Amino acid sequence: TVPLFPGDHRLRVRSGLLEAFLTVTGLGFDEPRAVEVVLRESACVTGRLRRADGTPIALHDVLLLEPAQLDDSETSPVLPPGASSSDERYRKPVTIVATDVEGRFRLRAPVGRELLVHARLAGGVAVSSERLTLAPGEVREGLELVLPDSAELAGRVVTGAGIEPAGLRLWVAAGDSMRGLAAFTAPMTTVGADGRFALAGLASGVHRIYAALPAHQRCEFGEAGERGHGFTELATVTLVPGTTSELELSLRDRLGELALEILVDGAPAPLVEVQLQWHGTSDSLFGRASADGRLGPLLAFADDWSVVVRDPGGAWTWSSPFALHVEAGVQRSETLAIDFAHGSLRITDAEGRARANQRLL
Repeated sequence: TVPLFPGDHRLRVRSGLLEAFLTVTGLGFDEPRAVEVVLRESACVTGRLRRADGTPIALHDVLLLEPAQLDDSETSPVLPPGASSSDERYRKPVTIVATDVEGRFRLRAPVGRELLVHARLAGGVAVSSERLTLAPGEVREGLELVLPDSAELAGRVVTGAGIEPAGLRLWVAAGDSMRGLAAFTAPMTTVGADGRFALAGLASGVHRIYAALPAHQRCEFGEAGERGHGFTELATVTLVPGTTSELELSLRDRLGELALEILVDGAPAPLVEVQLQWHGTSDSLFGRASADGRLGPLLAFADDWSVVVRDPGGAWTWSSPFALHVEAGVQRSETLAIDFAHGSLRITDAEGRARANQRLL
């Protein structure tokens, strides 16, 4: 018996030189699922991962993949190892190994299925083998995976006076947008305190650059839309292999700061939970006020943001009757004064007898 979370799973069963690979889809909560395991003699693929100039790529992951069930191609996204998805556009990992210091690898492979061997640098440049179908006990030797020459991107993010860009995230996405699968597979880097950024190992071609707020601000992305999914598009760049493209990306007209002081009945509200929701989207920022009821300053895109404050003990929730407007290049401080009406309540039954230990919702 194997305990699993609900969802889709890929299982590997091994006994000596025999093994089996299983796919379990749509497993429900507390659902018992019986599967038949047929152990077979496995196959093996060996080879080497290197750059175009012959330099071996040491200690790097090489994946054995199932082709995407829908429109498989070199541009098909690869599902991260350990993740699960029923999306047929993903290429899905079967097993993974690391290359040795000379770039060599050895992969155990299930037999009788179409598979391919794949490697990808963090920047996005990748290489895949032709499809392989192996027989029981077969050893396919001498596979050469040659990563194409990559491009680099570097530069600086410019913000308004006094607005610190540290922690902003930049994605470099091939294609038209950061919607759908691209939002999870595009190369990403974090902007430094000086506004500088760099990304290496990028594939050539036309890319769009997107910015998102710092991860430490507990960003929660909603549905993708014209301004949704937590991203704003900054530029389009054409990357050329073997070169570094230097860019200056301006957020002067898109980014501001917001600092809040939260008072309840005139006193600081310690440790309250604050949610800021970007107007017209389901994207939110979350934060917890300090012991003196302060939060921020937080980086935020220039726009209106609605505010919800929650008591840390769950006793109450307050929504601001007005939106807070963040202006580009401006550090805004705002005091939220929450006042409650105070009184007493006596609970009785139909005969007028007091009822104790009653829970009020």
